[in-house]
Amino acid sequence: MKVRVFERKGKKGSTWYIDFMYKGRRRWEAIGADRRLAELAAKKREMEIYEGKYFPENSKTKVRFRDLTEEYIEKHSKVRKRSWRRDIGTLKHLLPVFGDMFLADITPRMIENYRLKRGKEGVMPATINREHALLKNMFTKAMDWEYIQENPAKRIRLAKEKGRTRFLTKEEIHRLLEAAEESKAPHLKPILVMALSTGMRRGEMLNLRWEDVDFNRRAIQVKRTKNDQPREVPMTDWLFQTLWSWRKKSLDKSYVFANTKGQPLRDVRTAFKVALRKAEIEDFRFHDLRHTAASQMYMSGLDIKLIKEIGGWKTLAMVDRYSHLTTEHKRVAMLTYESFLQPDYVANLKQIDEVHS
Repeated sequence: MKVRVFERKGKKGSTWYIDFMYKGRRRWEAIGADRRLAELAAKKREMEIYEGKYFPENSKTKVRFRDLTEEYIEKHSKVRKRSWRRDIGTLKHLLPVFGDMFLADITPRMIENYRLKRGKEGVMPATINREHALLKNMFTKAMDWEYIQENPAKRIRLAKEKGRTRFLTKEEIHRLLEAAEESKAPHLKPILVMALSTGMRRGEMLNLRWEDVDFNRRAIQVKRTKNDQPREVPMTDWLFQTLWSWRKKSLDKSYVFANTKGQPLRDVRTAFKVALRKAEIEDFRFHDLRHTAASQMYMSGLDIKLIKEIGGWKTLAMVDRYSHLTTEHKRVAMLTYESFLQPDYVANLKQIDEVHS
């Protein structure tokens, strides 16, 4: 049985189809804008017909990838994932390739070709792996919903990712803070101080509420974490003074870092990039601030186990193992790290207590 591939051009571009006869009836299916995918789909259909595995009457094989994406986002991603907006961004790359294809027609080879294409476009292996992971998860849900019987993304191995070890030197930290001081975004400096002092993730900081900041105990309650394990983070005196001052300037009394509408800031990317350029710092991402905090804490003499608990670099086993460490124990230990961040800093706890009172 020969399956023919043909193209139709429309106002929105070209669409490739496969055309064949099955049990005396002519059938054709839209594949998408990629001719190679259509050719692969044709070969797959020929093999299914030959092996007796083609069941056109089964409506479950008629679900397109585009339809799955809508159901996945609404029923799964938005309900279970805080990063659902990131899924939508990733789908902007997947939909042009797989959008018009039926789920049953997508093969491991097609996914492998997609990965190769993305690699040739200069996309980093880590990004390709995240796109692959989303595909795999979507097909797993498609199996749960009985749209397909197997997951074509499951057979493909992920690419090796190079570990990133970039962190700021002492001089770079000072230059970045000076640039943040001159930034048009008043929230940038407090965010940088918090990131460098605690190693908190961007999402943890941007979702932080004032009710989570305990100035009396000098501790921050991090409730929304990546691993769903709330933790308490001690405040250094530097961070304490920064947040105390920021609270007086802040217009919103709910979120620590809010926009003009009283909603938590979604990102600080623009202001951060401007500060990096002014500070003449290259090859550095916001998440690298977390690496910087961990690296410099360690080099300042903090115990690696204590660092993991403060920053949330932990497995479930580590949660139980290090739970005996108190907030005061952690805060006192971090005073050593504070002396690195502020070489001219002179401790004056009495003055701070007077201001606070």
